[in-house]
Amino acid sequence: MYTTSEARALLGKYFANYPIQIQLYLAAGDLLTQKSSSKYRGRKWEIAKALYPRWFVRHILGERFGTGMMISTMK
Repeated sequence: MYTTSEARALLGKYFANYPIQIQLYLAAGDLLTQKSSSKYRGRKWEIAKALYPRWFVRHILGERFGTGMMISTMK
């Protein structure tokens, strides 16, 4: 995982003269919406997933804390 500054610095070496757009978004792991692997099955994980504050993460924290990153530029 990279911060937006780190990603911009990495790409800036190759795209210094071009605009770089970076957009963060909430990925499935941020909202615990993906299907759980066998490692995370069982009653305690079901309870944790049910109590996870998706609404708070989605609406209060928002995309700025998402772990998904879309980077685009044009050369």
